[in-house]
Amino acid sequence: ALSARDRCRARVDLAQQIFRASTVDAANLFGLKAGLLKAGYLADLVFPPLGLQALPADKLYETFVFSLNAQQVTSVMVDGRWLLWDAEPTTVNVGTATSAYKAAVAEMHQLIRSN
Repeated sequence: ALSARDRCRARVDLAQQIFRASTVDAANLFGLKAGLLKAGYLADLVFPPLGLQALPADKLYETFVFSLNAQQVTSVMVDGRWLLWDAEPTTVNVGTATSAYKAAVAEMHQLIRSN
């Protein structure tokens, strides 16, 4: 049987392997210069809540892989452009998108009622 320390180490190792598989290894698979914070690489970044910055690195991997959800992501950069900053979209007018969504839903309801 594994000791508590060994189980913890195994969980940390698994979290690091999953993180690497979804960043560096995935980029390599597709032939992209991405997955690392390095000059000349694509700048795709996801920022978790600020409270995670105080965690030790091994806990950061565990938390990011096993506990973080999309609602907790506050900022996202893709190819060097901010798409989400401080939980607000930067490339989409939320009011316009909401209006378009409501219009599409109303149109769908009308189509359903007419059939």
